Amino acid sequence: MTQKDMENVENKQYRPRLQPDEYDMLQKYRAIKDHSNDMGMDERDVDSGWLKSKEASLHFKNPAFQKPDFKVEDIDWAKITNSVLDGLIDAKSDFDFIGETGHCDRTDIFDRLVYTDVHIGMKIPDTAQYGGVWNREVVMDKLSQMIGFVLFNQKSDILIVDDLGDFMDGMGGKTVRKAHDLPQNMTDQEAFDCGLEFKIRLARELCSRYKTVYFHNICNDNHSGAFGYTVNSAFKYIAEQIFKNATVDNYQKFINHYEIKNNTFILCHGKDGKNLRFGFSPHIKDSGKEKINNYIDMEYLMKKGVRIEFSKGDSHVELSDKATPNRFEYWNYPAFCPASDWVQTNYVPNDNGFYFFNYSDTNRYQINPYYFNGRNK
Repeated sequence: MTQKDMENVENKQYRPRLQPDEYDMLQKYRAIKDHSNDMGMDERDVDSGWLKSKEASLHFKNPAFQKPDFKVEDIDWAKITNSVLDGLIDAKSDFDFIGETGHCDRTDIFDRLVYTDVHIGMKIPDTAQYGGVWNREVVMDKLSQMIGFVLFNQKSDILIVDDLGDFMDGMGGKTVRKAHDLPQNMTDQEAFDCGLEFKIRLARELCSRYKTVYFHNICNDNHSGAFGYTVNSAFKYIAEQIFKNATVDNYQKFINHYEIKNNTFILCHGKDGKNLRFGFSPHIKDSGKEKINNYIDMEYLMKKGVRIEFSKGDSHVELSDKATPNRFEYWNYPAFCPASDWVQTNYVPNDNGFYFFNYSDTNRYQINPYYFNGRNK
């Protein structure tokens, strides 16, 4: 029996000749419709239900169910803004001890913060080889450490914040390619709230001390995918509405770049969500070098006196190479999160943390790495 038949029966236009199974379906449809109406719900939003008694338990699907199409542009950002910002934007800063001007003069041309692989929602089970906890409380504690470190080492009025991807661990406990399950310690809703709060707290503190802040977020990766883009899209809407000195760019291509003060930074997570099976390795290979050089040529990035850095995450390894590729520097940045159960089983956990730079000139910059306490803490 078709949906049109059901509607005609409901409107009492005609009574079709029904087979026994179709009669049962119509009865279930009427029960769903009646109960939905009693609860003030649209029956098309009800996917399925249970009929239970002392003798039996029967699960049934609703033939009238219409799966909603999720579109980022249809999200009520104003509603999200009011709920998420409540108690955040007007809250007292956690870092008043830094002072309004930091601990030195702001004489450098720009500062740069780079972090990657936060993996919000990742669960480290008790059976993991080296243990570790990565819940909301720990994530926010590490965020506080990062904010405090940046503000203490501030040397410019301009700040660039690069998030190199895998900010969220995965939607529905899956990677982007749905290849395997990911142990999670949050629901998707809880992970979304945690990720958005992370971004807004970061913006609130940094935008209060810097005159200009640029946020660059990689949204084409192998864990976050559309989930990461959704969080960063919400963040962009909120941050640019509230913080007038903030600019947010959410990159959906695999490789992207920006230019500032005779520096060109090429940003990439290292793996994408669809096409690149193996991605960029920690030690650059000829195939990776060819891809990067091709991007440089296609985008006309080679210019006299300009330094080019290729920045990536994914590998959870800290490693830089200025010798093998002769036209650019190749930087692997450490993961913000501790090692997962899978990494602990298959590899040796590396230091987790982030990098902060003070640029006084194109080729003169101070490197300030920060490592959290312990390799899996």
